[in-house]
Amino acid sequence: MNRISNASIIVVVLVLAAAVVLALRPGSTETEVLPDVPLPDPLDDPAGAVVVGLYESGGFSLLGLQFGTVTRTLSVQFHAAPGCFDHASFGDPWPTPFEECSSAVTIEGTISGGGIAPTGETIVSVDVEVPGDCYDTVSRGDRWPLSAAVCGS
Repeated sequence: MNRISNASIIVVVLVLAAAVVLALRPGSTETEVLPDVPLPDPLDDPAGAVVVGLYESGGFSLLGLQFGTVTRTLSVQFHAAPGCFDHASFGDPWPTPFEECSSAVTIEGTISGGGIAPTGETIVSVDVEVPGDCYDTVSRGDRWPLSAAVCGS
């Protein structure tokens, strides 16, 4: 009986050691440079908006099975009135209550980026959470609002 308990302890220690080695192994990071997605000219299309990024976060996959909740987010970029970023900041909800941030684009989400266009308009990036079926049909450069039925349009 003593041999069985010693063998069990040794097996448990080896399994734990293997788990620790696997957990502490170096990970890898991939960097990909994507081409720019052109934003429509606000004079030609004031409601022009495009998907510039797709992101998944949360959950994990083990042996091909998905566990936990995965959040799928699209980053949509468009023009707003000049001077908008004097009033709004990254992380603020969109649309903002500020008149200076008027835009012809209908979207609700969180401001995640932006800048100033050469023409003076504010460029705004808004992150919008979408269902998995919608996320799977969208690509960078797609126009907003999305036309796919699974995206609610």
